[in-house]
Amino acid sequence: MSIARKILMGAAGAGSKSTYVDDVFSTYLYKGTDANQAIENGLKLGNSNTGGSVEFKESSLDKLSFASTSDFTFGTGDFTIECFVNFNAISNDGIFQLSSTAGGITTGAALSMNVVSQDSGKYGVYFKNIQNTTYAPGTCNNAVVNTGQWYHLAMVRQSGLARFFVNGLAQVFGTDCTNDITITDTTNYTWTDLGLGGYYDNTFLLNGKISNFRITKGQALYWSNFTAPTQALTTTSQGATASNVKLLCCNKGTLTGKTVGPTITSSGSPTASGFGPFTGSGGEGGLVWLKERTGTSWHQLYDTARGATYWLSSNSTTAGGSEADKLTAFNNNGFSIGVNDIQNDTGDDYASWSFRKSKGFFDIVTYTGNGTTGQNISHNLGSVPGMIMVKRTDATSNWWVYNRGIGATKSLFLQSPTSASTDSRYWNDTSPTASQFTVGEYPNTSGGSYIAYIFAGGNGTTDKAVEFDGTNDYLTVASSSDLTMGTGDFTVECWLTKDAQTHKGVWHISNSTTGLDTNYGQTIALGYQSGVWQIYAGNSYQNSASYPIVANKWYHAAYVRSGGTARLYINGVEVISMSDTVNYANTYMAIGGYYDTNYLHNGKISNLRVVKGQALYTSNFSVPHDPYTTTSNGAYSGNVKLLCCNGSTTTDSTITPATISSTGSPSVTTNNSIFDDTSANVFGEEGDQNLIKCGSFTTDSNEDANIYLGWEPQWVILKRTDGGSHGWNIVDSMRGFPNAQDVQANVGGGCQVLEPNFDVAEISTTRYGLTPTGFYADQFGANRSYVYMALRRPDGYVGKPAEAGTDAFAMDTGNASSTIPNFDSGFPVGFAFMKTFASSGDWYTGARLLLERYVKTNSSDAAADWGGGFDWDSNVGWLKSSAVSAWQSWMWKRGAGFDVATYKGNGTGGHSISHSLNKTPEMIWVKNRTSSGNTGDWMVGHKDLYGGSSPWNGYLVLNKTQQQYNDNHPFNNYTPTSLDFQLNNWDRVNGNGSNYIAILFASANDADGNPISKVGSYSGPGGVVTITTGFQPRFIMVKKANGAGGWHVFDTTRGMGSGNDPLLYLNTNGAQITVDYVTPSSTGWSTTSGNLSEGDYIYYAHA
Repeated sequence: MSIARKILMGAAGAGSKSTYVDDVFSTYLYKGTDANQAIENGLKLGNSNTGGSVEFKESSLDKLSFASTSDFTFGTGDFTIECFVNFNAISNDGIFQLSSTAGGITTGAALSMNVVSQDSGKYGVYFKNIQNTTYAPGTCNNAVVNTGQWYHLAMVRQSGLARFFVNGLAQVFGTDCTNDITITDTTNYTWTDLGLGGYYDNTFLLNGKISNFRITKGQALYWSNFTAPTQALTTTSQGATASNVKLLCCNKGTLTGKTVGPTITSSGSPTASGFGPFTGSGGEGGLVWLKERTGTSWHQLYDTARGATYWLSSNSTTAGGSEADKLTAFNNNGFSIGVNDIQNDTGDDYASWSFRKSKGFFDIVTYTGNGTTGQNISHNLGSVPGMIMVKRTDATSNWWVYNRGIGATKSLFLQSPTSASTDSRYWNDTSPTASQFTVGEYPNTSGGSYIAYIFAGGNGTTDKAVEFDGTNDYLTVASSSDLTMGTGDFTVECWLTKDAQTHKGVWHISNSTTGLDTNYGQTIALGYQSGVWQIYAGNSYQNSASYPIVANKWYHAAYVRSGGTARLYINGVEVISMSDTVNYANTYMAIGGYYDTNYLHNGKISNLRVVKGQALYTSNFSVPHDPYTTTSNGAYSGNVKLLCCNGSTTTDSTITPATISSTGSPSVTTNNSIFDDTSANVFGEEGDQNLIKCGSFTTDSNEDANIYLGWEPQWVILKRTDGGSHGWNIVDSMRGFPNAQDVQANVGGGCQVLEPNFDVAEISTTRYGLTPTGFYADQFGANRSYVYMALRRPDGYVGKPAEAGTDAFAMDTGNASSTIPNFDSGFPVGFAFMKTFASSGDWYTGARLLLERYVKTNSSDAAADWGGGFDWDSNVGWLKSSAVSAWQSWMWKRGAGFDVATYKGNGTGGHSISHSLNKTPEMIWVKNRTSSGNTGDWMVGHKDLYGGSSPWNGYLVLNKTQQQYNDNHPFNNYTPTSLDFQLNNWDRVNGNGSNYIAILFASANDADGNPISKVGSYSGPGGVVTITTGFQPRFIMVKKANGAGGWHVFDTTRGMGSGNDPLLYLNTNGAQITVDYVTPSSTGWSTTSGNLSEGDYIYYAHA
């Protein structure tokens, strides 16, 4: 990483710590409760409400229990029991109970603390059998408990007397305000069992959060009124003696994490987070955008520049306002909302999109208009903006929107469906820079107050290109031996656009003085012929599979010969491979056509580079962000013979082997939006990735467009610019953003769209689909222009590494609720299967990309629709069905160790599929979703088939017991890379027009470098075999490779390692059976004698 980039990362708040997309953007879905809520999306928007806590819900019977210990036996001595509590609702909520009953919760004698709703939300404390409802001094007739607020509570005994404090104030005991703040308590406490989250029984459980629960034995830490702690409790804070602190928990951001204390066990489904009662640090500021999904309501935008409670609406020109019961705080882990129905009505569904300020991603600026044309407004984005939204906040006004795709001569209006308007009074016809943007007269009324939301993704270096008219224009490079490739390797690459799908050439190396040559004997050429790319190698040529292009869109094309094989890569993906051993003696080159003047290029060419003696790319690659140099992308300076179509004139070059001449009237164009500003590439582990793309596209005559971003997005905002009344659309993968193939086939459920310029509920449409490298627009009207802004999903490059195995893989038994999620994961689920484990039933298998569509691991059946409830719109789980209480689900998050890709087969061997693991996949499952029967079998590749010798020339079948089979039909004998894998032309993996899903597994580490998943193999002669993974597994899948056998599944949720291992087979619908096959350890597992130990086995395990 360059020093300059490290400095920029430090300025962005990263320093030596990497910044990921999860740190700066979140789509978070929530359900309204009409009570104060904290939305914990992981973003440091502000500094409020930090510190670990555990949240309990009465509906799921959530509790924590503690191993029995004499440390909780107080005798007749002093003690302090304290914690912070935040109530979601008040309905006889128990906080804790200490008793002689295992788990702590009991109807018998106990120490406990609770809130009693029947007495207007007052506190109740039990000292043994004495219940006393408490009141704040001087406010006896008013409730002292409100929802959505943190309270410090402390029960204290000193020398046989007891007091109860709320926020440091001693409370009056009794119900009539006549009692004292002190009661007598000389009880000899012998109890050893503690429960958190309730008291008495399951009808008195907590709806709220507990933070920093501490038990101090032998010390009364408080007796007079005191200032409640403002920092996290420790074993010595508030005067505690470390040896006296017997428990300090609910402070680590994990359920069972603790500073000190006995073992903690959870029941129900309590959740842990970083939300707490303290003021944190590191809050960067940002924007929160809220919208009800299920009904009519205004969009609400809040930002830290104006402060919590101040809102604007994207569907209105109003100046907005301030309301205390809307957004109430920007937190160190998200934000808090009040009870206003527009964003928190009981039972309604809501979407929130949060953008944290960060260099290379997002900034907020306020300014005062000065009434002059061309006021420059400074910003701190650190890169060129790709999109800017400006709104006046003290008077009615438009929302002015700049987008890179339409440039600084036009504006769109966020509150309006109208097309782009051209007027210098918007942006003064001045493009933004990495330090400022310019406003004209309209967003600049003298004395007016304005706010600007500034997004990265702008143009990089002012790029130049040569434009050809397709009729008369081309360039010729005069004769030079530097263009004579002989039998060696070479690379010819460029960026290009085409105006239409017609048969035209791009460039041609030949022996003709013009470069154009009808004699193919020595031809090296690139062209495009009516829907396919085409390369020539000597007398031979080969076409790609169907590849419709988008008019005027930039494509990167690289023709590479390496070791006798010629390949064409489009946007970094191989589309053609053919044999090429020709001994080339060519000396001339034409740019802007091939063959003759009937096939001249209609479009633009930029940065054409010829590299002799080097094959710069031998597998799929990431397309360069910057203009070429003589050494970029691994080129050796002496090997670069030509670099042109990048200067101020058509014949300019960085380097050329001979004179370049022009025929016809080609012209130079600038500001082509080819390159992104790489100052925004500061994210991910290496600080070299971008998160945001802004641009434009034009649909083809079929009303479609395939938008290339280089990665799969999670969020897109889009608007038509060239006519008609087409509203703004926002789509995101959390609410529902299906794969492109299902969109084209019109199956599997629609993409969920919200419209920033309307207040209506979300609508479902089949017009948007995801691809591994961008998104697909379907039925958008023919030859129409659009602009967009897209945000990258948390893939293996920019996704935050897991802190523990549970951040990437989860298992859960279902609940009988019709509210999502039936299966809790704690993260957005990317892929899952579920099964009735105690009875027979299929393995229903789905993915967020498939929405309602499912397949089965034990079946070759084609994909089908669930018919409602197969839902993924949750940040913490999946499925919405009332009939899965007897089911278990196994769930994965997409990231560095796991990925999902969907694709359409093209029937051509060597079909390359991109993925975003950022590492080499070690096991791949592929399923034909269109066909059943043998064609629908699951093909499995694994790095260790045949002992690791040409493993990708073999395969297994997931839905069958057969042993490994040695041929290249599925995986083309191509070793996967960190960017792609390849498929042969077999219909099981690559039938022309069929739709497929691929599941990719890799060994992965957590954020500290500790292993959390492992793809591997072992061999044994029988007996006991020890397998080392580097962690204690809670999920193991094993298959014999060199013999018939089922796909064994073991896990800790159903019970593994107890000597009785419940076993399921992925390839059958049978109920689990009990065996004794595996013995887990802290570093792996062992087979039991004679089981899963004779022969060669492959496995996958997760921590």
